[in-house]
Amino acid sequence: FTMAACKGGWNGVLLVVALLANVYLCGADHYKILGVSKKASKSDIKKAYHKLALKHHPDKSPGCKKSQESKECKKSNAYFMKIGQAYETLSDPEKRQYYDQTGFDNAQQQQQAHRG
Repeated sequence: FTMAACKGGWNGVLLVVALLANVYLCGADHYKILGVSKKASKSDIKKAYHKLALKHHPDKSPGCKKSQESKECKKSNAYFMKIGQAYETLSDPEKRQYYDQTGFDNAQQQQQAHRG
C-alpha cells in the first residue's frame, strides 16, 4: 500500500489529521454538543439549543448559587459557552457549511490551529 494509491494523496491525509486535531484540541464537535445529527434541520438545532441552554445555564447551576468562583460554576459556564458556540455556528447556513467542510468555525480558527 502506498500513499499514491489514496485518491487524496498526502493532501487527503493532512486534511484528516487536521480535522482530527481540531476535534481533539477544540473539544467535541458541535453536533454532539447539541445532540443533533448532521442532517438536523435549523428548527431541530434551535430546539436542541434552547433545551440545553435552559438546562445548563449558570444561573441554574447549584455550584454557581454557592460561589461564582467554584470549579463547578466555572465548568458550568464553560459548557454553556460551548453550547452557545455550537448554536452560533450551526444556525448560520454559511458558517455551518464551512464547519461541515473543514471542522472549524471559521478561517481564523483554522489558521490558529495550524500555527499552534
